Amino acid sequence: MIRKLLTVIALALPLSAFALDEVSALPEAHTKLIKSVTDELGIKDPSVETKKKIYGTFDHALKEGWYSYWVGNSDIKASKFKDDTVRIFEFMIVNDNRFNVITMTYFPRAGQIFVARRQFVEGASSVAMDAFKKKKQDAAFKLLNETNNYAFFQESGYVSFEVYHVSGSNAAVSYVDYYIIDVK
Repeated sequence: MIRKLLTVIALALPLSAFALDEVSALPEAHTKLIKSVTDELGIKDPSVETKKKIYGTFDHALKEGWYSYWVGNSDIKASKFKDDTVRIFEFMIVNDNRFNVITMTYFPRAGQIFVARRQFVEGASSVAMDAFKKKKQDAAFKLLNETNNYAFFQESGYVSFEVYHVSGSNAAVSYVDYYIIDVK
């Protein structure tokens, strides 16, 4: 009797509960994006760790009605590096709150991916000014330049930037960072 009950319970559980790793448990649309990235970059049999790091470059953007579009080495007709071993994957992800552009350049001899992420958020200048004032007080950031229309901050110890840009009643905040993923 107990064995039958356990069998019924096991069959009722969602299949993702039996996933072998975190990546396997992701929604299908998310795993397709990871596969698109690794295929375009020419990474054969990436480890789960590499897939998780790649997913970590864009998972923040996959919310509130997101849509993505990507280009690679061979998508521009004039490209003379279509078959180059150094591979580029750039994709745009837009959602209800912001626009993201993420570029990954894979250097197979080095076994590394250079990642550049840009997020753009627009809104009222009053909201951006409040955020700017808080950022100016944040000891983790250094103000590199400030004018009447913009302020450019760098996060200490990182290649990570925040730019606050105000024009009349409108504003944009841009988040830009760069880092490396070691491919395993």
